[in-house]
Amino acid sequence: MKLARHVYVISDLHLGGEYGAGADSEDRGFRLCSQVPTLTAFVEALGERRGGTHRTELIINGDFVDFLAEQSTADASGSTWTPFRVNPRAAAATLKTIVDRDRQFFTALTEFLERGHRLVVLLGNHDLELALPSVRRTLLDELQISGRCDFEFIYDGEAYVVGDAIIEHGNQYDAWNRVNHSSLRKLRSRQSRHSVDAAIGKFIAPPGSRLVSEVINPIKSTYRFVDLLKPETEAVVPLLLALEPGYRRHIAKLAALCLSHVPASVRATVTGDIASHQSSSESVGGDLAARPSDYSPRSHRRPESDALRVLLERMMPGESSKFLASIDDGVGSDIAASDAFSRTLGLVKLFSANRRHLLERRLDALRLAFGVQNRRTFERGTESLPQYLKAAEVLAGRGFHFVIFGHTHLARDVQLGGGARYLNTGTWADVIRFPAEILRAGNEEKFQKFVADMSTGAVSRWIEFSPTYVRLDVDEAGLVSRAELVEYRSGDRV
Repeated sequence: MKLARHVYVISDLHLGGEYGAGADSEDRGFRLCSQVPTLTAFVEALGERRGGTHRTELIINGDFVDFLAEQSTADASGSTWTPFRVNPRAAAATLKTIVDRDRQFFTALTEFLERGHRLVVLLGNHDLELALPSVRRTLLDELQISGRCDFEFIYDGEAYVVGDAIIEHGNQYDAWNRVNHSSLRKLRSRQSRHSVDAAIGKFIAPPGSRLVSEVINPIKSTYRFVDLLKPETEAVVPLLLALEPGYRRHIAKLAALCLSHVPASVRATVTGDIASHQSSSESVGGDLAARPSDYSPRSHRRPESDALRVLLERMMPGESSKFLASIDDGVGSDIAASDAFSRTLGLVKLFSANRRHLLERRLDALRLAFGVQNRRTFERGTESLPQYLKAAEVLAGRGFHFVIFGHTHLARDVQLGGGARYLNTGTWADVIRFPAEILRAGNEEKFQKFVADMSTGAVSRWIEFSPTYVRLDVDEAGLVSRAELVEYRSGDRV
């Protein structure tokens, strides 16, 4: 069967966030993606392809841009962050800022389209604002897309199918980042009619977005690495607690929200401004969606405390109590106390104050936190996060021979039953691979060096950049004849 088209799938570009000052090589600003020139070169190389009748299609599989990395407002207390820009003008202006900052990449996309190639963009969880009507119009304007351009935008939780391959971002299988598309659709409907009635069609961002905007971003100026360490999702919770125990109660509330079968009345109680209508029954994914279990709150007075303990125990069986004791500096241990943990010192302050006894206890907590990192996390031939493997197996059982996700920032090429394959496109953002060997006995000095570097922001020596993509060859019958996971290097022929 003759070749009909080449399809290239990338994801998790995370374009957004201010660049660092430049003078200090360790000043990353709020960027996850620091290699835009390489990304631009890749798209330019695709645009220059000449294949006769062979078409070239580029698919950006979610988290194209990163609204969560952009400051929302500034007041007397400093910069603030938001998990979702509900105001359409503010959201469109933010996208314009992102495009202007990395104009060379968007110019490359425009030229790619002008050469007659096809571009498809899927919605992720860091770029949810792209679904809003005004933001989509802004994107079309910035890409200079006319009626003759072959461009498609996929949202509403839909997957994109290429022959016998299914492509989706993958966040719907992550309880922290599952999106309520029904609620988002209502908001879009209201905005398309220029409605300003915020009470109707209100959209609440996923807990993971709130974790970024309300916990991770506020401490990122101190801990430059916090959103680069992989894997993320649940594995980042004990790390955040070990770094800044003062956020314990806040993180616990978000953990409770993630436990999807908590009764709506309880969920509303522990999450304050989180609307009780955001239930698991409304989430996309149905039988595929990840459903955390083992949560049965002992009382409605402190359900967030129960949720956090359940989450930690699931991640570090038999060690959760020891971990919680390690992050308590003696101020108090009752999570219900109004500000007991808010007075607990963060890791950097413990270092600067040279409080050796408390510092040693906190290092114990960090060892436990880092210990939950799966040692097979970066093995491309296996999936260390079971919810994604299960989802891929279910989709393969529905007749798809190739299942392609993004979201995790971890490239994968895994054989499934029946000859099917699961591929993950990885990321074009920077990551930090945790050096698991420093946890072994006798490596205390190396561990403390790693912690010191993380605490002082000297992260460059630990950063990895592995831009990967999936290439699909599609035959005249519309079926995938070849699929491969490729790591791009500048100057490569694609």
